[in-house]
Amino acid sequence: MTKKIKVIVPVATDIWNEPTLSEMQKYKDSETSIDIVSLKKGPESIEDSYDDAWSALFTIQEVLKAEKEGYDGLIIYCYGDPALRAAKEAVKIPVVGLGEGSATFASLLGHKFGIVTAGPPESGAYLMDNLRIQANWHYRARHRPYFDEP
Repeated sequence: MTKKIKVIVPVATDIWNEPTLSEMQKYKDSETSIDIVSLKKGPESIEDSYDDAWSALFTIQEVLKAEKEGYDGLIIYCYGDPALRAAKEAVKIPVVGLGEGSATFASLLGHKFGIVTAGPPESGAYLMDNLRIQANWHYRARHRPYFDEP
């Protein structure tokens, strides 16, 4: 029986869809199908709480649509995990975010782990706030802000 996974890229650009699908295809089993969708409206990237809030409603709409379409699980493909908690409340199928999943895995490897951000310095605070909400990961995570060298 084929399992259907939908990957929601919670931004209003599809530049991540093909490379993400290509990479995921390498590691899935033959009985799993993966579909990727980005948002029709929303931010082009998620760097802070403002972008997260802008993305949330459109992400939830895709989550609800995926459940109706018969998907077996969802991945919110953004380390900031926009709308993750709301998505889990809204549907009966499993939903995982990249931030949640990677923090969980990192915690299996050691007592503390680091996060290096590539965006503006304030994006680190946004990510740490999300980890604080999700299972108190902030006690284990350490943020290394991005430094813009002159």
